[in-house]
Amino acid sequence: MTDVISYRTEKGEELKKLAKERNVSVSQLTNDIVNYYFEYFELRQKMGMFKGSSEMMSFCFSLISESDILKTTDLLSKVIAQYVKTTTNDFSLANLIKIILNYYDYNHFKFSEFDETDYIKIVCKNSMPKNWNTYAARGITKFFTDFGFTATEDSSEDGLHSYKISKQKSH
Repeated sequence: MTDVISYRTEKGEELKKLAKERNVSVSQLTNDIVNYYFEYFELRQKMGMFKGSSEMMSFCFSLISESDILKTTDLLSKVIAQYVKTTTNDFSLANLIKIILNYYDYNHFKFSEFDETDYIKIVCKNSMPKNWNTYAARGITKFFTDFGFTATEDSSEDGLHSYKISKQKSH
């Protein structure tokens, strides 16, 4: 059931203009905005995340070694898994992918999801260096593996990473 909520704002004209640009009602626009930020509010609260400078993060990742990247991927998969376990009991492939894609969306990364015969391929375009993309791809594939899905890093380079996740759980 949908609740009707009213509120006061000084952003009425801006909301009307944006709604017109997007060809939606002001009600739909504000609903979309609330849903968008609510998901990220929960994400930040449960994972203890903060939004920092991608330039600083890029610089820091450019300084770490391959062995350090491997150490950080274990931590990344653990943090994601703990977040998932504290926010849902739906460990389906679709829900796990949705959580990862929400993270990409939160960080304004471009991404594509490709439905292949036996697996799902995720490609993420971003402004981060190769080391960060290696960290992300390996940490996320380990996360899916920890939930029973075979996952492999497909590519990691400056500005892009991709991986494949089996549609069926491993036995």
